[in-house]
Amino acid sequence: MAKSKKPAGLTLGSLTLLERVALLQLIPNTVQSTTELLASDSIRDKVGVTDEELAAAGYARLGARLRQTGEGTGEVEPVDVSLTDTEADLVAAFFLRAERQGRLPSNRPTAALLRRFADRVSAVRETITGEA
Repeated sequence: MAKSKKPAGLTLGSLTLLERVALLQLIPNTVQSTTELLASDSIRDKVGVTDEELAAAGYARLGARLRQTGEGTGEVEPVDVSLTDTEADLVAAFFLRAERQGRLPSNRPTAALLRRFADRVSAVRETITGEA
């Protein structure tokens, strides 16, 4: 079986507000190692969403969820995001973990995000299971 070669780092390009929220929601509250903790913290810093951005887009935080307020300008600039290899592999692993646990959200922002990580998810899945 040929080993799959993972791309170096991952440039995601411009992520919309809802794609950034979807990425943040994939990160579990508890992680399994110090490496995961540090990489998760770095990802949160890179894609973080402010209350001001949410308000401008017509959303408000309701605990860990968002609710539409019907207010706001709807104008929030996308943010360019690049991840290190470790961070990209970790997000891929978080997709696989959410899939295995049956908690993978079926919304458009998550699907758009998964398309950007598709090759990385396949490579991580192959590393973990030996299957593509």
